[in-house]
Parts: sequence; structure tokens; C-alpha cells
Amino acid sequence: MDDTPIQFKLVPPEAGPGDDATALRVWLDPHATGPCASRDLHVPMSTPGRVVAWLQHNKNLEISHLRHVSIAGHFPAIQVDLDTTATAPKCDPGCPGPCMVYFLLRGGGATDTYGTGRGELVRLYIGQVGSHVLIAGLDTLNRSTFNRLTPDTAAMMGSLKLPDQLTAS
Repeated sequence: MDDTPIQFKLVPPEAGPGDDATALRVWLDPHATGPCASRDLHVPMSTPGRVVAWLQHNKNLEISHLRHVSIAGHFPAIQVDLDTTATAPKCDPGCPGPCMVYFLLRGGGATDTYGTGRGELVRLYIGQVGSHVLIAGLDTLNRSTFNRLTPDTAAMMGSLKLPDQLTAS
């Protein structure tokens, strides 16, 4: 588990020390960024629909399984699965193939980015919680892990308890 002003992250118990590639990550109010950059593109992302629209128009991402769900039992959300395309740039020389960033995250005066590589499947839950866009993302290294963890993640997202100060804002 990792809780910072930028993200809350849960790592499965079977992960080894320092292995945080497979995790459930939660962010508030992300910003769009370019594939190999860490600058804000100033794309409106103030609603779940706008976040999904931006992801769908990103030619470096494959979006699938879009459906309406809820977070914490009653906050409307959109669920999407995504992968990096085979033609996406390889922004990190340590990646075995295409890998890129797409979210710029801010919190507590710090800034970070989030992205994935080809075959690192992600399921995003994008919801409106109070005045915030909340994104919870299951980030996995492969389809087998993705298929194993998505049912538990769905159950957890449905029963999540959110802080009162977040839901009232």
C-alpha cells in the first residue's frame, strides 16, 4: 500500500518487494499529458465523459469494454479497458515495446505522470464524486493477471467507502 498526496495504491499480496507494476491506483482530478511529456495539455477533463472522450481520441490507446457502473455503490462512473497500441511511442528506453504516459497527476505540491506499455492492460473506473473526477485504475502486466483481478476489483469498487470530505465537495 502506498498513500501519497498524488495517489493511493494497493498492491496484491503476492507481489514481491519493489514490484508495484500490478496495482489498484486511485487519483483525483487527473490532467491530460502527451505520450512522452509531463506537461498539461489543457484538455477539459472535468467530467467522466470528458476523460473518456479524451482517451478515445488518443490514437496511441486502444479503448474497449466501455460501460456504465457505479463507484461506492451510488456514484455514477464509466468503466473502460485500455491498452497501448502497437504503434505508440516507446517513451522509456527501459520498456520492451511501446510505452507512454497519458495522465498528469498533481497533489500536495507534487506532480507525477501515469502511463503503461503495450500488453499492460488497465481497467479504469472514472466517476464524478462531489466536485472531483475520481479515477481508480487496475494496472496489470498481462491478460492472465488482468482476468484474475478484475472480478475482485469490480466488487471492491462497488463497495468502496469514500471520505465524507470528498463526497461533500
